[in-house]
Amino acid sequence: MLLLAPLLLGCGTTRPAAPEGPDATALALETLVQARQAKLVLCERWRGETKVEAIRVEDEAPGTQVARGSVVVTVRGLRIEAEEVRLTWLSEGEDLVLWAEDVKLFRQRRGQPYETRGLAMLTMANDQVSFFQ
Repeated sequence: MLLLAPLLLGCGTTRPAAPEGPDATALALETLVQARQAKLVLCERWRGETKVEAIRVEDEAPGTQVARGSVVVTVRGLRIEAEEVRLTWLSEGEDLVLWAEDVKLFRQRRGQPYETRGLAMLTMANDQVSFFQ
């Protein structure tokens, strides 16, 4: 009987709801982008979960950061590696937009892994990806 009490107490706790929307769906996919430069537009709600590593990170304008020098940006399943990444935070909306130039590698895991190399550019709008040779 004493062993059941902690178990029953733990069942009554609630967790905060996971973010929903097209951006959350896109960020749930394991995605790697290695490029010369990239631009990422996200809703402000992801700012707390975004990790930016770089030699230099500057606030350029309200809601815009530019990271330069061996940049690694990670947000949930998305990882961007580039020499320069511009991050724009929108106060509303539920969309993710990524633009990358001189893409060395794009890898994404949906049902099965997909990988491509040597692209001139790619765009990703939520979970829809377009490649440009």
